[in-house]
Amino acid sequence: MNQCKRKILQQYQQGERNFQRANLRGLSFKGKDLSDEDFSFADIRSTNFRDNY
Repeated sequence: MNQCKRKILQQYQQGERNFQRANLRGLSFKGKDLSDEDFSFADIRSTNFRDNY
């Protein structure tokens, strides 16, 4: 996993929920609570959102 992807996942774990215009391509948010996230205009191609609540 490249450094940018690691940084985004780390931000998520630290409570960041604003991912507007972020490149989330290929990341996995499997099993995460995404009720407060903002993915407006983000690149979510191939991003795993399975089993979210």
